[in-house]
Amino acid sequence: MNGGMKMNHNGGTTRRRGLLVAALVATAFAGTAPAAGGADSIKAKLKITKLSASGASGTLSSKKAKCEKRRKVTLRFVGEYGDVKIGNDKTNSKGFWKIKKTITDRGIFYATTPKKGKCAKATSKDKRL
Repeated sequence: MNGGMKMNHNGGTTRRRGLLVAALVATAFAGTAPAAGGADSIKAKLKITKLSASGASGTLSSKKAKCEKRRKVTLRFVGEYGDVKIGNDKTNSKGFWKIKKTITDRGIFYATTPKKGKCAKATSKDKRL
C-alpha cells in the first residue's frame, strides 16, 4: 500500500522524516563555507613607503613570516581607461620590495599581491605622485 516504506508511530513515513532531517542539516550549514580570501586565510598588509619618478618601494607585513617572503608585488597606475601595470617584484625574506622603473605619469598608484596558499591577497592604499 505505501510502496514498501515503513510507517512510523505518527503515521508518516521514515523516508519523509529522513528528507526533513537532511534539509534541516543542509540549511544549518548553508553559507558557512569560507568566502574568497577565506576566513582561514592569513591576513597581510601591503604598503607603498616610497614613490618617486625612479620607482617605488614598500613592505608586506603579516603575523606569519611565510606570508611575507617571496610574494609577488605589482605596482599599478590608475589610468583614464583602466589601471596600468608599471612593474613587479618579489618580496625578500622580511617583506621588503622595490620596483625600479622610470615613472613618467603623475597620478594615483597602488600595489597588489595575489593570494598564495593560505596567505590572503593584499592591496595597498592609494599613493599620489
